[in-house]
Amino acid sequence: MSTRHFYHEFQNKEAVLLAVHAQVIELAVRSTGEALRRTADRPVRERIGAAVDSYLRTIMADLRRARISFVEVVGASPAVEEQRNAFRELLIGNVRDLGDTAVERGEIKHKDFRFLALAFFGAVNAVVHDWMLTEPRPPEQTVQNSLRDLAVELITA
Repeated sequence: MSTRHFYHEFQNKEAVLLAVHAQVIELAVRSTGEALRRTADRPVRERIGAAVDSYLRTIMADLRRARISFVEVVGASPAVEEQRNAFRELLIGNVRDLGDTAVERGEIKHKDFRFLALAFFGAVNAVVHDWMLTEPRPPEQTVQNSLRDLAVELITA
């Protein structure tokens, strides 16, 4: 792509980052939402596992997505940080809804699901960032399984 064409499509590099991150967010939201809909009648442990697996597969399947999500967007600009925080709030809302539904069903006791979601997504950020930088890189599935187990324990313990 020529510089001229680039700036015809995007005002600046920040605009590119916002657009690419928005695509990653859309994929993650769609896959996670589908997992939650598919498991709506299942026990909370299965729902959490399906949602986490779906999210992590979407992000980790392509190292470029992981790099955008866990490296490039962090502190890039106020606009990018606003987009990142909005996505985080959406994910936190999903955790709260999932937790509240499980409480209503009598599967778990009420907890501060916002706090637990923040703790989990902080762990995801650190673990996936570390996974990307480690050589040799551990198997994707190993990382995903560990993070899934963490999410299940945080919400259900």
